[in-house]
Amino acid sequence: MAASMPHFVTPGFIPGSHQVIDHVFFDDMVGFGDLSATGWVVTEDDAADTQAFSDVQHGILKLTQKATTDNDGGQVTWAAETFKLTAGKSLLFKTRIRCPAGDATNLDFFVGLAEAEDLTGVADNMPANGIGFRKDDGDTYIDASSSDNGTNLETTQVGTLVNNTWIELAFLFDGGATGSGVIRLYVDGLEVGKIESVTYVTMAEMAPIFMIRNGDATTTQVLDIDYVLVVAQR
Repeated sequence: MAASMPHFVTPGFIPGSHQVIDHVFFDDMVGFGDLSATGWVVTEDDAADTQAFSDVQHGILKLTQKATTDNDGGQVTWAAETFKLTAGKSLLFKTRIRCPAGDATNLDFFVGLAEAEDLTGVADNMPANGIGFRKDDGDTYIDASSSDNGTNLETTQVGTLVNNTWIELAFLFDGGATGSGVIRLYVDGLEVGKIESVTYVTMAEMAPIFMIRNGDATTTQVLDIDYVLVVAQR
């Protein structure tokens, strides 16, 4: 039986932290007006790409990519890089996303934490330094990766993207030393795999990032983001 994701008593508490005040980032995507004014930095390939908050229940951030250009990409990155893998310190990332329109097969994405980088033109959808979930065009499988200065550790097919269906993606770093750390992967609250022997010798401070790219030249690809939570033990 798949293990459930550990329960967090409060957003600022990680099991084993002895209730120390943890570093917490949470965005419920209920911002207003210019996205850049909220702390998110926008990178896009075309002015036709849009990034907008929607006034639905609980709020969402909607990323939309131009339909007529293959590999047209865009991303939003939090402006402050304040998370870093550290020996002896746990780190949790969790988000909820969906593909509400377009085509789940031809959508590329990366969601997770990364050092500042323009991922819109990166073919494998993995940052040089970062951790997260990605999907390549041509299938609906969601993969996970940890990247240390371009050296990638991957666990593939941990989930499946289904059109117009919310999916929660999370990972939990156990605080292991570089070369022996473990990242446990969760989909909809259940453990679905792990990345072992994680290295982070050159992995610098990271920030939340969401990147999407159009995998064909005919479909308007869209990604909805419900929320993002990051909790790091101090």
